[in-house]
Amino acid sequence: MASGATATLGTTDSADESADEIACVDSNSCAVHCEVLCFLQNKSKILPFDDLTAICGDFYTISEVTVAKNILERLVGKRITNPKGTDSVKIKKLLVDILKIVLDSNVQLPVFYAVDLSRLPPVGIDHVDVSSILQELTSLRQEVRKMSRIREELDELKVTVKSIPAVSNIEFPPLPVESCINAASKSQPSFAQLADELHDSGWTRVSRRTQPSLRTKPVTKPVIGASVANKHISAVKTYRSVDVFVTRLHPHTTAGELLNCVDEVKGDLQVNDTKCTKLKSRYEHLYASFYVSVRVDSSDLKTAIDKFLIPDAWPAGVLVRRYFLPKDGK
Repeated sequence: MASGATATLGTTDSADESADEIACVDSNSCAVHCEVLCFLQNKSKILPFDDLTAICGDFYTISEVTVAKNILERLVGKRITNPKGTDSVKIKKLLVDILKIVLDSNVQLPVFYAVDLSRLPPVGIDHVDVSSILQELTSLRQEVRKMSRIREELDELKVTVKSIPAVSNIEFPPLPVESCINAASKSQPSFAQLADELHDSGWTRVSRRTQPSLRTKPVTKPVIGASVANKHISAVKTYRSVDVFVTRLHPHTTAGELLNCVDEVKGDLQVNDTKCTKLKSRYEHLYASFYVSVRVDSSDLKTAIDKFLIPDAWPAGVLVRRYFLPKDGK
């Protein structure tokens, strides 16, 4: 049996009685009878996780592992799920869950002891994995051989250094650092000096923006005909709309009244059509808002915009600004 566990020779009546048997050792700790948990608790500090589950999976039966699971559930207060499959698969999965709880440093477990020493796997000083020891010895031998080779190389270097004649009596003249720097600066003038020389020689600096591009052809602007005498052909008339947003009007203002105001604002401007649409205001009882669309000739667009955006053309207190329609046209 592993050290740290209390062993008592004897037998129990059944596995259920062993699951319920808890014997108090002193006032501070308790000892619980369970061969599986006793082995896992003591050998988990020595054997690797996978090796320990493999040994217990081949040694213990499904009933013994189930008893250990029930005891651990009562002590920890955490339910361990019952896996599905064959008995060997169930044993391995249960052992993995049990061993995780045993190795958890946050879980305080009592000391487990074994009564039946025959139910403890014979894993101790007499059962050592010889293959792992041989691997360690092989790697250790390789490291020792490498160290011996390094020592031989160091000895050869020492002999080579001793064979070199001493040159400590030779004095080298100091390097003229300042003279080298001055010579380099004189032989290679700076960029600023070269730029000044070019400027003095008559070169002028040309900006990239003003320099004409050699790849693109010069682009001429389109012209619009303005002859009155040439009447052999006629141009199609195009119209543009000046959209204006008028707000801060009296809530009882009608579209007809606003149209009369627009006719007065336009003056002698030739207008093709005028539309006035009332918009829904946020506070309809306080003010009214309208959308006014004035259709004029394309050549008179700038004049129309200037006329409809003059403060002196509209009544005092009325807010007027350009109105831009949404992209969908609604």
